[in-house]
Amino acid sequence: MSALRPAGRSLRHPTDADALAVVELLRARERADLGREQATVEDLREEWAVAGFVLATDAWLAEEDGALAGYASLLGDDLLVAVHPGAAGRGIGSRLREAGERRAGERGRGERRMASIRRATASGEPPRRPSGPRP
Repeated sequence: MSALRPAGRSLRHPTDADALAVVELLRARERADLGREQATVEDLREEWAVAGFVLATDAWLAEEDGALAGYASLLGDDLLVAVHPGAAGRGIGSRLREAGERRAGERGRGERRMASIRRATASGEPPRRPSGPRP
């Protein structure tokens, strides 16, 4: 996190209690990009339960004035960044990406694949996430 963070903006790690809010953000992003919703709380919790994934260190929420504006997760070598459509263009995705890259570096992973929900779904295909740890 930047020492010069704008007032009202913060990054924090999610807790299980944030699952519904994260899914609502993902659904808003999907509606904007795909015209339909796909994310479910069950899928998110399954992702958070993958061996090796630690919610307290491998996922982030970006908040602006107390509202959820973005989400990122680092699962294996995959960094997913999603920004609420109403919060796009304010540097939130960049801050989340930087947090994920720092964490990947801490884990000693130099190479990683990154997808923002918008970029991953521009073709109309849903973003693909690994279903478990990869070798």
